[in-house]
Amino acid sequence: MAKIAQEVASRSTLFLALPNLEYLHRGGRIGRAKFLLGSLMKVIPLVIMRYGTQAIEPLGKGRNIQQVNQKIIETIKADMEKSGAKKIKALIADSGDNPEATKSLKEALEKNIDCEEIIMGKMGCEIAHLGPGGWGIGYYLVK
Repeated sequence: MAKIAQEVASRSTLFLALPNLEYLHRGGRIGRAKFLLGSLMKVIPLVIMRYGTQAIEPLGKGRNIQQVNQKIIETIKADMEKSGAKKIKALIADSGDNPEATKSLKEALEKNIDCEEIIMGKMGCEIAHLGPGGWGIGYYLVK
């Protein structure tokens, strides 16, 4: 059973979009200058966590939901091409107050990527530093 879990985890990735920089600032993840500048410019940072890295790393940023979701789609396509995967299974979720972002991501995913399954959900307290308005996708490459 552990071998199967490791196999699934090795083909899994998580993206998180953080439209409210206040929680990154409060948590000490960004300084005051970045917080103020990013808030004024309405920047939405995008972070990624891949199996094996045990770290959340910056992937890019966008000025709106569509730009962030497009970066997610491009990265998933690149991962699929690199691994030879034909489909993905995905879980799309938000922190409870951004259904526009998750709906837009689901539509973009269905339009651009062959999905075996898409599950919609809500994030809980396990993503405490995401803050209001955050959304993300976890996916598994199906070979």
